[in-house]
Amino acid sequence: MNVVNATIDRFEGDRAVLTAGAQRFTLPRTVLPAGCAEGEAVVLTVTRAGERTAEKKQQAKEILNEILHSAEE
Repeated sequence: MNVVNATIDRFEGDRAVLTAGAQRFTLPRTVLPAGCAEGEAVVLTVTRAGERTAEKKQQAKEILNEILHSAEE
């Protein structure tokens, strides 16, 4: 499990702009705990989603098969 220590820089509409060292990134505001404010420190946990990855790969295969089979017709 990896963690990212970040600070909420600001909110832009429904997005939160966070900084982590020299890096800046945005997230949907809804993924942050309720009541978070600008300047607040947050810890993000990053884990792999193996089952979700397998689902996405299967979806991609199915779409590719549809495209290839429709091209043959």
